[in-house]
Amino acid sequence: MNRSRLENDGMTLVELLLTISILGIALSLLFSFLNFNYATFNRISSTYSIQTSLDYASRTIERELKYAEDIKIRENTGEIEYSNGSIFVKEGQIVLKKANKERAITKKDTIIIHTLRFEFDENLLSVEIVGVSPDSKGDHKVKYTIGLLNMNTKDE
Repeated sequence: MNRSRLENDGMTLVELLLTISILGIALSLLFSFLNFNYATFNRISSTYSIQTSLDYASRTIERELKYAEDIKIRENTGEIEYSNGSIFVKEGQIVLKKANKERAITKKDTIIIHTLRFEFDENLLSVEIVGVSPDSKGDHKVKYTIGLLNMNTKDE
């Protein structure tokens, strides 16, 4: 009788169920870890795209206005006009208009701009850009100051 038990190499049903349940717990922990990392990567990637877009817009605005002459702010529209063109918000994008050609400097699939505000203080121009991500997960705001070198400004 002892001899037949030693020769039987099979697993009992209890051992099989225990192995499957331990494997299930290990796989669920692994899935939770991978899912968390995937969601974190997507959130950081989206935030990076928004920050990059806002940074590009702010550098473009600064480059256009730093040496501009005859700068005029249209308070009721959030538009700024200068000697070479104008910058304004149109359909959720910041638009640069030069020589009657409009070029969007932000993209709606990255950020939807709802506020573009300019304010003078002597020869400094404060710029504020506020937008929301397309998935509506909160406002993103950039505020910075440009030192104007050819200062001849007007408020309207």
